[in-house]
Amino acid sequence: EGRKMRFSLLFPGEVIAAEQSRVIVPLLLASAAGAAVLLLVGFLIAHRISRPIALLARTTQEIASGKMDVVVPASGSGGEITRLTESFNTMLRGLKKYQEDLLRAQQFADMGHLAAGIAHEIRNPLTSMNMTLQMMARGKTGAEREPYDLLLAEVERIDLAVSELFSAAHSTTLRLETKSLRSIVDALLALL
Repeated sequence: EGRKMRFSLLFPGEVIAAEQSRVIVPLLLASAAGAAVLLLVGFLIAHRISRPIALLARTTQEIASGKMDVVVPASGSGGEITRLTESFNTMLRGLKKYQEDLLRAQQFADMGHLAAGIAHEIRNPLTSMNMTLQMMARGKTGAEREPYDLLLAEVERIDLAVSELFSAAHSTTLRLETKSLRSIVDALLALL
């Protein structure tokens, strides 16, 4: 009961070598097959990760070259890569909208410059007309002066429109001030 026993088997060397060969070859084949499976699984996982990242890289190169109408397709695998793709597409949509807004603002600025040029070209002859009418009306009274006053009022109305065109062309900040409603209505009635 408390004793230890020892047992030994003795085999000839050829038998031991044959058994080792019989066991080692399948063990090496199983190890090689396992390594091949691990390499294949590693390749598939790396491909699953690198393909969407490569697609993102190609898309960023297209965007850098000026092509803004691209969309990166979702990988469908879920997880981090899908969220990265969705975030990229959201950023790209925002960038396209910003580009459109910038283009629209540039068009408005161009129209403003054009309007300012037109207003300037109108204002020069208008000033000459106003001065000529004032000189012609000098010394006239009553019914004789009435057509000149009418023409001077029309020139003043056109000058006001040109001034407003200048104001619209040059972006100015609005200045709020309190005015009498009656004076505004009176000014409008005088124009009409």
